[in-house]
Amino acid sequence: MPECLSECRASHADRAAKLSQHVVDAGGTPTESSGIWGGFEKLVRNSNSTAHDALAQLEMFEAERLVQYEAAKEIVPAPVLAVLNNDLLPAQHETHLKVSTALKALSPEELQNA
Repeated sequence: MPECLSECRASHADRAAKLSQHVVDAGGTPTESSGIWGGFEKLVRNSNSTAHDALAQLEMFEAERLVQYEAAKEIVPAPVLAVLNNDLLPAQHETHLKVSTALKALSPEELQNA
């Protein structure tokens, strides 16, 4: 499972870099926030979360990101829409699927400790 989460984190970093570049190209300044991963890491560090609790929270964050990307399709400029449809949404679907699969694959021992 740690490899799966590392892959998801790398995917998020790649998407954040792409979005940041589009903001710069449009003359803006991208945020320095760590976004979803910062919030997730703080949640896990500041709680007594079990593996199940942490993955369930991450799965919820991933689902919310899908909704946000879908909603953004209505307001982003054409060049960003192309990146959203061709890169960001497919990668987000993959990340959400990986986290959902990891959550469902928890061993009985991990679930008992949840």
